[in-house]
Amino acid sequence: MKRTTIQQIALALVAIAALAQPLQSAPAERPNVLLVKPVILCDDNGENPARSALPKTLADQVYTRGDLEFLYLPPVQWHYGQARRGEINLDTIVKSGHANGMIVRDPRVATLLFVSAVDGMTKPLGRGLQGGNICFVNLGAPDKMHNPAERAFVVAHEIGHCLGMIHAVNDLKVPDDVPNLQGDGPFAERLAVEGLHPTQVRTLHKSPLALPRLHFSSKDEAANLICEDQWDLPLDTLTPDNLRFELGLTPATPLPNDAQERLTLIKGKYAELSTTFSKEDKEQLTLWTQRIDQLTNPQWPMISRLPWHFAKMSATFCKGKPHTRGLHIVLTDEALKRFCQNENKALEVLIHEKLHVIQRLMPHHFEAAYQNYGYESVTVPQETAHKLNFVRNPDAPLPNWAIRHDDSLLLLATSLNTKGDDFQFIERAYPIDKTSVGQALPQTTILDDFRAKFPIRVGHDHPNEVAAHTLGRLFRVEMLGEPNDLLTRIQRTTLNEAKQSFAKLLQFPDTE
Repeated sequence: MKRTTIQQIALALVAIAALAQPLQSAPAERPNVLLVKPVILCDDNGENPARSALPKTLADQVYTRGDLEFLYLPPVQWHYGQARRGEINLDTIVKSGHANGMIVRDPRVATLLFVSAVDGMTKPLGRGLQGGNICFVNLGAPDKMHNPAERAFVVAHEIGHCLGMIHAVNDLKVPDDVPNLQGDGPFAERLAVEGLHPTQVRTLHKSPLALPRLHFSSKDEAANLICEDQWDLPLDTLTPDNLRFELGLTPATPLPNDAQERLTLIKGKYAELSTTFSKEDKEQLTLWTQRIDQLTNPQWPMISRLPWHFAKMSATFCKGKPHTRGLHIVLTDEALKRFCQNENKALEVLIHEKLHVIQRLMPHHFEAAYQNYGYESVTVPQETAHKLNFVRNPDAPLPNWAIRHDDSLLLLATSLNTKGDDFQFIERAYPIDKTSVGQALPQTTILDDFRAKFPIRVGHDHPNEVAAHTLGRLFRVEMLGEPNDLLTRIQRTTLNEAKQSFAKLLQFPDTE
C-alpha cells in the first residue's frame, strides 16, 4: 500500500512537471508569423558579400511561447561597399535603404541586414532598433561564430529588440539569473523554449511585427491602411482624376486647389468609404483561404504560409475592384457576392491578389521572370505619367516596364479617359527610349500579337498583372482540374513555363 502511494505521488509529480512545460506547436501551425527580409551587403561590384545565416529551427524554438514562426523572404544582395565595410554610419545606411527600397518602410516587416563591420568595428555583433523593424548583424570572419546556436542567438536576440524586448538585466519583470534570450547563459539554453519569459511574450504580441496569419481589419484600420500605406505612392502625388476614380467621384467633381485642404478631404473620404466584414464574410473567407492553403502548400508554400490580411471598403471605392494595399487584400460587398456565385473564380482572384502582396515583398526576385515574358525595365518621369493621365494601379504603381518590338521599346500603359459622367480605361502603346516617351501609336496589331502569347485576357500593360493573372489561370488548371484545351499551343507553352517559374519563385529560402 505504501509503495503504491509513493508510485502515485511520483506519477502525480511527473504529470505536474509535464503540465509546467510549455506546449510546443509546429511552427507552421502557430497563429502568428514574423516576416523577415534578409539583405546581404556586398561591394559595389557585387563581390565579397557579408557572411550571412538564416537561423529558423532555433529561432522558432525560442519563440514557441510567443506562438510565433520566423518566415524569411528570399535574401537580396545590396551592392553598397561602404555600408558593408562599416565605413558609414547606420543612419546613413538606413536612409539610403529607405530611398531605394532595400529596407522595408512598413513597420510590419523586419529588415535583417548582414554586414562585415558596424561603425568600423569588424568584431561579431548585432544592432537591433528597439521597437523598430531594422537590425544589423555582423557574423565576423569564417573562424568566428562557427556554432549555429551562436549565430541563431544573435539574429533572434536582435529581432527581439525590434519586437520591443529589452535586455533582461534592465527588465525588472524578467529574472536575469537564468538563461534568457535577452540575457546571459549558454547559447543553447538562451534559445530554449524557456528562454522567453511570459512578460516578454506579452511585449512581443504588442509589436506590429507579430502578424496574425489571418486578420480582418476594422473600419479604422482599413482607413489608416489606405491613407498611410508605406508601400504606395504618397496621396499628394496622385493626379486629380486618379483621386476622383478611387473615391468614386465623377470626372467633373471639383477638388480643393490648396494641397493641404485636398489631402484632408481625401483622407476624410477614405474614412467614409472604409467598412467592416460581417461574421458571414469572415467565415466564408476563412473557408476559402483554408482551401487555398491546403491546395497550394506542397507546390507554392509562400501562398499558404504568408499571412492572409483583408480590408473592406464600400463599393464605390476603386469601382469595387479587388486589389491590394500593403499586406492587405481589399474587397467590397459586391466582390464577395460575385465570389459566392462562382467559388472557383473566388479562389482564383484571392490567389491573384496574394501574388501581388508577394510581389510587393520581394520585387527583385520577379525581374528575371518578367524579362522572360518579354518586358524590359524603363523609367518614366512622374510628370510624363501625370501628363498622359496614366492609371495609378496600387498593384503596379509605376509604368516602368516596356516590351521589345524589333529594335525599339514600346511602353504599354493604361490612361484614365473621361466618358460622360464616368471614367474608362484606355490601353495604348508609346514608343520609349529609356525615359523619353513619344506619341501613342495608332491601333496596331503589335499589341494583339504580344497579348496572344499569354493565357489571359487582360492586364498586359504591366508584368505584375500578367504574373498574377497567369498564376490564377495556372491554379485553376493544375489544382482545380479545369481544362486548358481552349488555349493555343503558344499559350500552353507559356503556361508550362510559368508553372516552372512559380515553382521556384514561391519557395522559402534554405535556412539553418
